[in-house]
Amino acid sequence: MARSGQNVNTTVRGMLAVFDSSDDPVTGLVNSAFTKYVAYNGADNSVTVTVAEIGNGRYGYTFIPNNIGYWHVMIVHSTYNPRGWQDEFDVS
Repeated sequence: MARSGQNVNTTVRGMLAVFDSSDDPVTGLVNSAFTKYVAYNGADNSVTVTVAEIGNGRYGYTFIPNNIGYWHVMIVHSTYNPRGWQDEFDVS
């Protein structure tokens, strides 16, 4: 289900949690530790997604959508979630 109420050219925020195989929170990861994929209306888009630690294994991410439409964000960490965290946004 897409989150609506997002506005074009305005920062969109999302969150993800990182846990190890023992279910302990993983802290200290930096933006470059994640691979980010963004699609706009089903096609790859090059907007920048930035991930930053909030604390205790929680991380926030931001991006600024540059078009009205449907956005899909996937963030991957090769060790802790190689399948990725995904979120969808309906931007108007």
